Amino acid sequence: MRLLTRKVSIEFAYGYKNIFLGSYKMNPFDILKNLDVEELKKKSADALSKMKDIKATGESGGGFVKVTLNGEFFITSIDFEENSFIKDDLPAFRDLIISAQNEAVAKIKEELQKNLFK
Repeated sequence: MRLLTRKVSIEFAYGYKNIFLGSYKMNPFDILKNLDVEELKKKSADALSKMKDIKATGESGGGFVKVTLNGEFFITSIDFEENSFIKDDLPAFRDLIISAQNEAVAKIKEELQKNLFK
């Protein structure tokens, strides 16, 4: 059985860092040379506009509290059923709001990963 190994060495010549991996020579600055800044700006603007269109609603307490967020993670609405529970147990009501908001954040993150990072 023959062991395959690759030698990694770094040379500094004329201000460039050349990396040799086996028989491959790679210059990390070549990546920057081929970078299209205008295309990157366009993709960033498209991603930001898509983010604004995404909305997600988190629920807690069996739908008692609903929090809706947009793709920029701003709360756009909080809905809840009015009853005596709110006045009787305010700390629990706050916990339900926090739980609904956390669920909405998780949904937004999932949507962003599906839509923006495909």
